[in-house]
Amino acid sequence: MAILLIVQLSCSAVTAFLPTSTPSPTTRPDNTFVPSNPPASTLTSIPPTLAPEPISATQGSNISISGNLFLPQTFPGEKYEVIIDNDWDRGNGIIISVEGICSSSKTIGYTISNVPIGGPYYLYAFIPEIPSETTPTYIGYFRSKDGTYQNATLIDISNSSSGIINNYDISLYSVGIEIFGRLITPSEQTGKYFTVYVDTDTNPDNGYISKGTYTFGPGLEHNFGIGGQKAGEYYFYALSDNLKGYYGSDNGDPSNAQKVLIKPNDTTVHDIKLFEK
Repeated sequence: MAILLIVQLSCSAVTAFLPTSTPSPTTRPDNTFVPSNPPASTLTSIPPTLAPEPISATQGSNISISGNLFLPQTFPGEKYEVIIDNDWDRGNGIIISVEGICSSSKTIGYTISNVPIGGPYYLYAFIPEIPSETTPTYIGYFRSKDGTYQNATLIDISNSSSGIINNYDISLYSVGIEIFGRLITPSEQTGKYFTVYVDTDTNPDNGYISKGTYTFGPGLEHNFGIGGQKAGEYYFYALSDNLKGYYGSDNGDPSNAQKVLIKPNDTTVHDIKLFEK
């Protein structure tokens, strides 16, 4: 299963993985347990301009960033990757990264060399390949105390001198498997909000597994990812004030929806076409 160790360095905002209150459980007629008010697994609001205050690095051109990854358990022999990015999404390109192999220790040192001047950047890391269907993803962002990018601190590489900047430590947390999707809208929706659901049926009113709320950017295609998922088959759908769409449905009818197989290390992008309600 995938293990993400993510450290953030950018000017975007990060959403919380953890619930602010304890949800009340409900049970469907098929005895499937579903939280009645589950937390948004990964992305509950992602306005990129609301990122936490950046830390200014005192060195600049071709600097090296160094720190430790603090793991909740050991993963000897597994590959890790630490990334510098201008947003939280590895899937749409990165600035620079470094890979390494985990030792038998829960503390792993890393160094990223030749970091370009710029920022604010996200600094994040993950372990991409864990051979287990039940091992959750582990992810970490710089100075995030709960594994969410919403609570990460960004880094600004602004000076022209070279050197090594230390103490960029990242703690990793269990956040489950990430599922990736792309919404295709019939018209521009820039600035409007949409919510994506992972569910055992297509009705969010009777509970759901998880959800993520986002803001539409420009254009007709919108990529996103929701972490915190368990392996299995689930419905995957999106709703906004005026649009709706379900994975596998070409007309917006939930009766035509198909389930998505969620599994570790799967980077498949699942298209959801949106239609007017």
